[in-house]
Amino acid sequence: CNVGMACQYESIERFELEDDIFNCFVQDALDLIEFANGGKDTKWGGLRASMGHPEPFNLELLGIGNEQWQTPESRFFERYEIFEKAVHGACPGIRLIGSAGPDVTSDHYTDAWKFYRETAAGRGEGEPEFAYAIDEHYYVSPDWMLSNNCFYDDYPRNIGVFAGEYAAHVGRGSRTPERNCIAAAVAEAAFMTGLERNADVVRLASYAPLFAREGYVQWAPDMIWFDDNTVCRTPNYYVQKMFSCGTGSEELVVEGLEDLRENRVFASASRDPESGKIYAKLVNASDRAFEVPLKFDMTVSCADKAAMTVLSGRPDAYNSVRNPEAVTPKTSTADISGSSLKLDGMSVVLLEI
Repeated sequence: CNVGMACQYESIERFELEDDIFNCFVQDALDLIEFANGGKDTKWGGLRASMGHPEPFNLELLGIGNEQWQTPESRFFERYEIFEKAVHGACPGIRLIGSAGPDVTSDHYTDAWKFYRETAAGRGEGEPEFAYAIDEHYYVSPDWMLSNNCFYDDYPRNIGVFAGEYAAHVGRGSRTPERNCIAAAVAEAAFMTGLERNADVVRLASYAPLFAREGYVQWAPDMIWFDDNTVCRTPNYYVQKMFSCGTGSEELVVEGLEDLRENRVFASASRDPESGKIYAKLVNASDRAFEVPLKFDMTVSCADKAAMTVLSGRPDAYNSVRNPEAVTPKTSTADISGSSLKLDGMSVVLLEI
């Protein structure tokens, strides 16, 4: 929801809190909720029904601002509090997502978390939660993602995180698919094992941006490239698919993570009780093969074979609309009855056991 400010990264334009028009932005948020969730007998719910969707959309989450941060002029924290009070006054069940600014390395970020945590701590029992999650953005180098695999290990758990925009940026300047290379995808996968291990605090995550039309590109890298005739899925897309399609609801402890990280190898694992499957993500961010020790210390027995999906290639390998399948995952059956598993250099591996 727009909080009466332009993108602070680009502009200082804003409506002051004292301007009458500022209240229109607050009302827009309330009208949006009514349009999504209201009954057919309400003004905006009735409009939704007249447009062919009589059932509510069951909107649950609302973001307040995007990449906004506090300054004496922006007064973003005051804006958030006004929106929070209005939204929860009308719809206590809506969960709000706050903004921590455009990065996680500046005072914008630390000031935001201080504001959200201190204000939330002052809430009384039975009051709506001040913030469900805070939107964090990281457009960073692959090395940053590899070095910050433990970023959320020691985060307080009282407010969640929305990893709302993230991507590993290889190189600068060019707006071409070359930047969506294996090196970037592998670094993102390594970082994502940390997100998965800390899913109790990292409640939502999304790669960004999503689409780019080749030849008319505002920003790169992007997950999916296209032209008039062809859709190109990047290595980054395949990493997202491997993680999203191979995730259980119960986290499993992976021992020896520190030793693995010293070799630029990263891991996470989870289990789906309904299907009985275990999903293990293994990422080798070095350029050499690595033997991962493999042992399952569980009260249930595991099969000796596993479906293994592997994405790997040269660090600079990428897909384009002229060669959209230069880099694609390969699936095979792996023998996991031994004491180790060999990972190729620059690879992301999903085991389905």
